[in-house]
Amino acid sequence: MNTAQIRATVTTLQAAARALREGVATEHEWSTVARAICWAQSLERRGIVRGLAEHLHSAAVALQEIGRRAMDSGVWNATPLHLLELDVISTAIELHELQLQELGTRLVDVDQAQGVNA
Repeated sequence: MNTAQIRATVTTLQAAARALREGVATEHEWSTVARAICWAQSLERRGIVRGLAEHLHSAAVALQEIGRRAMDSGVWNATPLHLLELDVISTAIELHELQLQELGTRLVDVDQAQGVNA
């Protein structure tokens, strides 16, 4: 993953998170945020910015609840978020962006060590 890909990932994630915050998220936007949090949990377990597990878990639980509420009728209906959900998801996204920056730095370092252009 190069810096352009990281930027694109962050931009997509931020747009999806904005839709969630505004209570207008599609199922795809919700899924984008949920997948990002799952990826953040995986990165944390692999040592990319350690110590985030509880924050990320709280966001994952909040996203599960949002998904459940949105699908109560059997079809996706955007749902407003509770204040705590807003808080834990926003925090987790900020932390994931930090992870992606760290991942990008590590990849550049590896590329430089191997003599590859970043």
